[in-house]
Amino acid sequence: ERPLSAARAAALLRRAPGVRLIDDPGRGAYPLPIQAAGQDDVLVGRLRRDESVKRGLVLWVSGDNLRKGAATNAVQIAELLVGCGR
Repeated sequence: ERPLSAARAAALLRRAPGVRLIDDPGRGAYPLPIQAAGQDDVLVGRLRRDESVKRGLVLWVSGDNLRKGAATNAVQIAELLVGCGR
């Protein structure tokens, strides 16, 4: 709906629970699958404007799909559902 700069998106991602921003390509710091293995956090980096889409952003995401995608998400969804019944 409105433009979102890469800098603003990075600021939002830094505060997002379960997300770790690793975005300093000049120093060789960007998310790699090997870094994400065995942890719940999703690693995000290489955040930049997408030249092919109006108001679009491009980013690289790495995560341990078995750990986060299957197990942790199921637990987090169950916790939300139990919390809704209170």
